[in-house]
Amino acid sequence: MSARAGTVAIARGLRWCLFGLVLGLASVALAWRMLAVDFAYPVLYDLLDIGATIERYGPENEVRPGFQRTARGERERVFGAIVDAIATRAAVSRRSATWHRTAGPSGAC
Repeated sequence: MSARAGTVAIARGLRWCLFGLVLGLASVALAWRMLAVDFAYPVLYDLLDIGATIERYGPENEVRPGFQRTARGERERVFGAIVDAIATRAAVSRRSATWHRTAGPSGAC
């Protein structure tokens, strides 16, 4: 192998290392961003049709009765309170996780 071929091989290896480093940093930044926006809950709400799932299975939940009657904004707010508790490693207080039904009195997690 010539000196030139060795230099080209080293340059190619360094390029792949740089690519891997940039890709790793981009992945970490994206993951951090996903955590900062409530685990992408607003995006996944539509994509996974979470609203329909809550409406379907909410009435069966005896622990949190009436949650299926909440508005989307309330669900996002309650989920945000849970995410904040995870981020700060604090317990979710019943007050911060209280929701307001669109019809009737409020409930609590």
